[in-house]
Amino acid sequence: METRFGSNLQVKINVKDEFMNQLVLPMSLQILVENAVKHNIISKNKNLIVDIFVANNCLVVSNNLQLRTVEEGSTKIGLKNIENRYKYFTNESVIIESDIKFIVKLPLLKIDS
Repeated sequence: METRFGSNLQVKINVKDEFMNQLVLPMSLQILVENAVKHNIISKNKNLIVDIFVANNCLVVSNNLQLRTVEEGSTKIGLKNIENRYKYFTNESVIIESDIKFIVKLPLLKIDS
């Protein structure tokens, strides 16, 4: 993505070391970043900024909203798939918010030793 979009796409990861022993479900983070790229305008005048950080025991993936006027084909399965997979592993819900930013909060999972 860096090759394709250059500095027009900024992915900022700020996860403290203390959270590195906790997990999110496989492919969840990748799906969220890909969705941000798929559904938003990315240009020199409209940079897409994806922030990834931990808050309230969740991995938060947030991006500024600048939705494309012509929607790329979408099955709308990505987010539902993530939500359903989380229901299998935890009672904590995936939280999705959309206003001036699109925000998804993935509960952090701990592995029992």
